[in-house]
Amino acid sequence: MAGDDASSLGKRRGWAQSFTGLAAAAADSYAGGMTPPVHTGRTGASAAQVSAEAVGPHRVGAMQARQHRTLAELLILVQREIEVPEPRATSGLVVVIAATEQRLAALDWAAAGLPEGSVHTLVGRRADDLTSPLLGLPPISVVIDTRAALAPQQARLFEAAFFALEPDAVWVAVQGGASAGPASSGGKLPQLARLAESFSASSRPKDVKPRWRTHHRSCEEAVLTGELALFRKGRSHLLKVRDAEALTVLAEREPGLVVSVVGQRPACTLTTHDHQQHGARVDGDQLPAVLESPPLEVRRYDGTITLPLNSLAYHGHTLLPDSFRWHLADVPTAWGISDTGTRFARLKPHDQPTHLPGSYFHFGYNNSGHFGHLMTEALAKLWGWDAAKADDPDLKILCRLHPDRAQGPDKRLESRLLPAYGISPDDIAWADGPVTVDRLYACTPMWHNTTPFYAHDALRADWARLREGLLRRQHTAAGQGPERIFVSRRGGNRTCRNVEQVDALFEAAGYTVVFPGPLPLEEQVALFAGARVVAGFGGAGMFNLAYAERLESVVVLNQWAYEARNEQLFAAVHGAPCHTFWSPPDVDHDGGRSYQAHQSSWEFDLGLTEELRSLLATL
Repeated sequence: MAGDDASSLGKRRGWAQSFTGLAAAAADSYAGGMTPPVHTGRTGASAAQVSAEAVGPHRVGAMQARQHRTLAELLILVQREIEVPEPRATSGLVVVIAATEQRLAALDWAAAGLPEGSVHTLVGRRADDLTSPLLGLPPISVVIDTRAALAPQQARLFEAAFFALEPDAVWVAVQGGASAGPASSGGKLPQLARLAESFSASSRPKDVKPRWRTHHRSCEEAVLTGELALFRKGRSHLLKVRDAEALTVLAEREPGLVVSVVGQRPACTLTTHDHQQHGARVDGDQLPAVLESPPLEVRRYDGTITLPLNSLAYHGHTLLPDSFRWHLADVPTAWGISDTGTRFARLKPHDQPTHLPGSYFHFGYNNSGHFGHLMTEALAKLWGWDAAKADDPDLKILCRLHPDRAQGPDKRLESRLLPAYGISPDDIAWADGPVTVDRLYACTPMWHNTTPFYAHDALRADWARLREGLLRRQHTAAGQGPERIFVSRRGGNRTCRNVEQVDALFEAAGYTVVFPGPLPLEEQVALFAGARVVAGFGGAGMFNLAYAERLESVVVLNQWAYEARNEQLFAAVHGAPCHTFWSPPDVDHDGGRSYQAHQSSWEFDLGLTEELRSLLATL
């Protein structure tokens, strides 16, 4: 954020002078026929306490005059009812929204007496067309939506963008239209007017409809007058920026952050048409026949970035796209935030960060130190290292220790994988708490294990680079182990209760049953590098598929409530068919998604035995 410099100080003084002058003119304006307000704030009378005789004439008169209000007059009405904040260390924007250019011109907004550059105008009828431009603005002090005749679109825009306001900022909706007549005459108030009444009448979010409860929690004050519905914001929210928006949105929203692209990879497609599902039922989303990876970027962020934990990264009022495990999901999530709808989140409290001077490559991932997350989410970011290092030779890669695991850097797999990739141990930096950095490099991941699923074909080259580096360091050769292996599993989540029968079935088919976890890393790498067919229980043990060199087929056994599709993505990158056998879980989903069902124990459906044997005989 910009500091409290002379420019921002002058702008604040301009604001104060402007609103002082407008407020001084209010008495004369009201004397000249402007409609007096009906106030229903949290500390004032509720709508039920205002008589129909008092409300009705004012609302009827307001409807006749609304379309002729100028911005100066509207600001007088606003300032009379609710305190408009001075912008502190922000830009202090007043955003004015009109349905048409003609209506915008009639507002005479340039004559409102506000400081130069403090008014931003938007024109449009549909909320969907206005949301993105509004979210891309710097922090806002006042929004005035003048589209009185478009009450449903006013409500939709408020629903989508109210959280973009900074704390103490005010959202104003000019009320009107055919449905805005007084209740006593059978008219129906516009939706935001009803919302202001309901927010004012109760301090408990549960008393309003579920759709509006997060808005209620974030609303410090609500006021309804004969012409306006006003909502004061009371909480701070951060916008979730999508990967494709990084350059455009951040340039406007965060002027203290400079974003540039230092590396790119084109989009690609992978096919999965030869993947087969076996079993009576499959829950969750399945991989499409074609996986479409978006274009990939390596971005450089110049400006202070805060990294509280795992992959979370933010600047000012904005969460960077590199925060999210699944950046294309409908609701991108990360540890350390509480989601507020699809586009916003509240930051959970974290310790004061330690500053790390210099440049760092973002290698954070969900659940730091977890083998499965490292092998999927984190390795999918390694492709960006070379371009970032070329851009800044002093760059270090930032890894994170888990706050609840007693793991030093010497016990972490990154300390072995990154040097095998070609990253000097001196370039590996470890953080054990929240940090800030002067410059951050980050990239679009090559792996997206939820809808829309994708994996980039360039991952295969990165996996090969790791495989060759690990085997070369230990003088180990690939291709000397068994050609067909079955990765078994004992304990942990998704325990298979008849695992001994399954192991015996694969042994009878000529497979070597293996437990990769206890083996030295280089032996695991060599084992999977030499295998032609890899079968196993779904889970992290199968993620060594990254090291495969000769892979022809993959066979996965799992319970159908498990929703991850990692093994199928590994197979797709290697160009190998994948056969998945699904069996019933002990705990199933019940009308929604349940983590308990996702991790449920289960028993392999022996009714699939002959089908499995027939398949294994062909591989």
